[in-house]
Amino acid sequence: MYLLELIKHSYFCKLHRLLNITKSNVDYNGVYHGKYLCFEAKSTKSLTLPWNNFKKYQLEYLENAFYLNAISFVIIYFSQHNAFFLEPV
Repeated sequence: MYLLELIKHSYFCKLHRLLNITKSNVDYNGVYHGKYLCFEAKSTKSLTLPWNNFKKYQLEYLENAFYLNAISFVIIYFSQHNAFFLEPV
């Protein structure tokens, strides 16, 4: 079991270097059924969510992860409607 964890750790360290992580990146990144998963979560009290609520590096991270075959998406919560939306990258 330890060897498997070591291999996963090594793989994800390489993935993080490929994604050029220098800042705090997105709200979550991890593994789901053996596949890298990352997402950013935002909430708003208004009816829309302006793009400037996202940092450029967050969107770039999600896009780069997607191109490296990761599961990447944005979760948006609209409090006026008490509704969550999942938007794939």
